[in-house]
Amino acid sequence: MQQAPQSDRAIKLGLFAVIVLMSWPVWIAFIAAKPYFSWGVAAGGLIPLALTLLLVALVFDIPKKVGHHYHHSMHSLGEHLHGGFHRHA
Repeated sequence: MQQAPQSDRAIKLGLFAVIVLMSWPVWIAFIAAKPYFSWGVAAGGLIPLALTLLLVALVFDIPKKVGHHYHHSMHSLGEHLHGGFHRHA
């Protein structure tokens, strides 16, 4: 039985969400083991924060939207620079 590509994406995002959510308690345990809160401990929080932001970006398809916008802007810039001639191979 073939699964739809959308369901595969949902499963991958779900598994990644579990990893992201479990990274925060690990960081909190890391903080609890330190006798004082330093910049190094705070910098360690950037890892779960980056994973969380990456998850949000993937859920909302931000990389695909940015790539489409970039392609469109480069295409229109090329047309503008080449005098409006539009050819595809």
